[in-house]
Amino acid sequence: MARQLVFVLDGIEYPFYIEKVDRDKLYGKVDTVPKDPAGRKLEKGYLDEWGCVVIAQAGMGHLIKQNFEWIENADLVAYDKEGNALEQVASSFDAPIEMEEVPMEVFMDREVTSLYALKAHNLEEFNDLLGQKNGLFQFPFMYRKGYLPSLAYLIPGATGPFMAITQPADLQLLSKPQKAAVDDFGRDDDDDEIDFGMF
Repeated sequence: MARQLVFVLDGIEYPFYIEKVDRDKLYGKVDTVPKDPAGRKLEKGYLDEWGCVVIAQAGMGHLIKQNFEWIENADLVAYDKEGNALEQVASSFDAPIEMEEVPMEVFMDREVTSLYALKAHNLEEFNDLLGQKNGLFQFPFMYRKGYLPSLAYLIPGATGPFMAITQPADLQLLSKPQKAAVDDFGRDDDDDEIDFGMF
C-alpha cells in the first residue's frame, strides 16, 4: 500500500497520498518499439570505446571493490569537504512534516523538477487553508532516505493542492548591448539656454 505524507498546518496533521503529474498522464504517450526484419524486439546496446564490441544494456553500478564485486547502495557513504562522514536524512514519509511559510517571491527563484498532486478525503479543506495564506509553505523533501533533500512547496490549485519539488534556478539576465551615453563633461549647463539677444 502506498505511503502517506503527513503535513502539519496550524497544529493539525493532514495525511495525503501523492500522485506524480507528468506529461504522459496529461497528454498521453505513444511508444515506438523497434523490431528486426523477423519481427523480434530490438534491445538497446552500447559500443565500446573503440567502436568494435557491442555491449548489451545492463544495470548501472557505482564502484567496484578490489575483488571486482559491485558495492551495494547500503555500503556507500558520503563525506563532506573535510572528510567527515555525512548523516543520511530520513525519508519525508517517516515523520510528520513541519512547514515554513515563505513569501511567494522565493518560489520564483526555484526550478520545478517534479510535481505531485495530493490525494485525500479532506482535500478541499486543506486546499482552502493554503489559499488563505499570504505566502507558500516550504519544507525539505526526501522521497527516500539519502543525503541531499530538495526544497518542496505546497501550492493551492483549482482542483486541489500540489507539491512542487524544486532546485535552485540558474537564471541569467539576457539583454541587448546598450550604447553608452557620452556626456560632454565640463560643459556649462547655461550653454543650453537660448540667448534672445542674438535675434
